[in-house]
Amino acid sequence: MILCVYIDVVFIANFIMDFTLLKLLEKMRKKKISWKKNILSSGVGSFGACLIYLLGYGKSRWLSVLGVWILCQLMIFLVYGKQNLWWNIYDVLLLFTLSFTSGGIINYLYYETGLEGFLEGESILFTMTAFFLLSLFSYFLIGKIIHIIRKQEKLISYKVPVTIERQGKKVKMQGYIDTGNRLYEPVSHKPVILVEYDFVKSLFTAEEIEFLDFYLKQQGEVGEDFNLNPMIFRLIPYQCAAGNTGFFICVFYDRIYIGDKKEKKEKGYMALQKEKLSPEGEYEVLLHTELI
Repeated sequence: MILCVYIDVVFIANFIMDFTLLKLLEKMRKKKISWKKNILSSGVGSFGACLIYLLGYGKSRWLSVLGVWILCQLMIFLVYGKQNLWWNIYDVLLLFTLSFTSGGIINYLYYETGLEGFLEGESILFTMTAFFLLSLFSYFLIGKIIHIIRKQEKLISYKVPVTIERQGKKVKMQGYIDTGNRLYEPVSHKPVILVEYDFVKSLFTAEEIEFLDFYLKQQGEVGEDFNLNPMIFRLIPYQCAAGNTGFFICVFYDRIYIGDKKEKKEKGYMALQKEKLSPEGEYEVLLHTELI
């Protein structure tokens, strides 16, 4: 039996896979890879895979594995440059893991869905298009799983440093990720965080502080003379798990920075609370899960 291999098809298939895997590695590491570096690394990886196939076919599998390991190290170097040896090993192992996962998804879809029989006898172009679509599907599926894992990791780390910015002023506090916080501003439907008023008092003007002190002292009952400025303040209804209802007074903030890496979120609302949010003073902000 004569096995006919189109080396250009092998190159294209490997290029698609390498490009996809490097994009997934970028998601896993959260370390940006430029398109140019990705294309260069994928091209080198595909060319190397063709060489390994041609030179190593029918010979020792261990030599082929060693060649793939060296090739992966070179690909990592091309996208991330010189880095710590352990990070290189970590990236290569991650690349192998992503490769096995993506390959498993593609093989399952190819053999278990009847696609193998459907593509039999079709042109190379049609088959490669199908392979590209399968690779794209595996990319989005694995990417979605990575996104879910990252989100859960953040939810597990309940306490995070928080910086709130308003009108050029900043305040640093300790935040707590509250999975029960479902507050939204009714008009814009932006998520609302709950903040201890005393900690953010420095963000307001003297006139605003005078009004807020009075409002919070009266527990929201300001009477008919109250003239609410919708550009600055909003009243947002709430209902506790115990059944208590009322209104929070909310103020627009310009930016909020969450976590050690200071992930920036743009404009939103903070509901002001006169009482302490935690008995031991462990945190001063209850964050909305949508901001994480």
